[in-house]
This record gives sequence, structure tokens and C-alpha cells, in this order.
Amino acid sequence: MNLAVVRTGDWTGRVGRSDIDKRPAEQPARFGQVGVRGDTVCDTKHHGAW
Repeated sequence: MNLAVVRTGDWTGRVGRSDIDKRPAEQPARFGQVGVRGDTVCDTKHHGAW
């Protein structure tokens, strides 16, 4: 499982941050009511829904 590493900068556009950089999780990931614990979804309008 890969989890987001949040990046910020001018290149990130309207949201102002990006979570496209994913790295391997150090331990097993757990799933909760709103998604994968420890992961980040920056653009929740278009991504991250079940």
C-alpha cells in the first residue's frame, strides 16, 4: 500500500497542494469511514470517494 506525501507549491494549481507523490507505507494500512488512515486526499471534490 502506498500513502500520500503532501507537496505544496505554485505548480499545484487551484488546490494549493498535491498528494500525487505516493510512498510505501511503513506498516499495514487501516481503512476507516472516510478512507485509508494515514493517507491524504487533497482534492476531495474529484477524488477519494468510496
